[in-house]
Amino acid sequence: MSSKPSAGEKDTRTSGKIERAVFLDAVQHPTTLTPAAVAALSVIWMGAFGVSPNPVKSALAGGLLCIGSWVFHYFVRGEKLAEKYAQKQIAKQQEAERVSRAAYEQAFVDIGFSQGLQAGRELERAYRQLLDFLQAQAARGTVARFHTLADDCYQEGRRLLDQAVALKRALRAVDANALTREQALWRKQAGGMRPDDAAARTLQTRIDSHQRRLDLYARRQTALQELLTECDVLEAALESAYLEAIDLVRADVALQPSQSAAANLEQAVRAARRVEDRLRGLEQGPDEREDDLYREAGASHHSNA
Repeated sequence: MSSKPSAGEKDTRTSGKIERAVFLDAVQHPTTLTPAAVAALSVIWMGAFGVSPNPVKSALAGGLLCIGSWVFHYFVRGEKLAEKYAQKQIAKQQEAERVSRAAYEQAFVDIGFSQGLQAGRELERAYRQLLDFLQAQAARGTVARFHTLADDCYQEGRRLLDQAVALKRALRAVDANALTREQALWRKQAGGMRPDDAAARTLQTRIDSHQRRLDLYARRQTALQELLTECDVLEAALESAYLEAIDLVRADVALQPSQSAAANLEQAVRAARRVEDRLRGLEQGPDEREDDLYREAGASHHSNA
């Protein structure tokens, strides 16, 4: 898993981007570019026709105006430009997050996964609640550790929910009632045949195939609930960290992750990752392609009967 940048690294990168944006805005401002163009044309003129007083004056005036304009926009108006750029970036980020969140939630809606949608919204709420509080209290102490733990907890919850969506899709693709009905019909048909009969063996193969699918279906249902439970545990860990952070502020203590808050978040993430690893692969059973062929054959046999 690739390591994510810490909160401090993100702040440094953002500050650097804002500074570059202000610098470029000052350079590209018309009151900077126009005198620079006049100075450049004056220099070109003198290069072509020789040095004379008027072009020299134009070059010096243009150069001084260009430098003065850059100094004014970068040092005098720089703070306003930085604030304007930061607000624009925040608006773009919020819009991107809104679109991403809508697309993410639509994946749950498309498969009728209301439990997963609710779990995702609650996880998001707990994460944003803690994150907003940490950002508001950043001046009280080092919060980078809290940021990192909260990010890890939230991202692990998202991975669990992605896995749950894949399992839900797999469950929707299987009609367990139809499999059970076909199984019962084939057992009834096989009951009147000799065990060594070729048709009986074929029916038994189909019955076994359906049983594998039904067993896998049951395992997927159990796994789905387990993933949702782990997601609830992560949400609870974020909530607990938020409440502990509030207590620290009320006690006028420097805002740093306490041993219990850090341990709870780390333990929740480790447990969730173990569940994620253990349940990985249930989205597509190893024998499902073969089972599909058996099912098609069974449907053909049933229609011929």
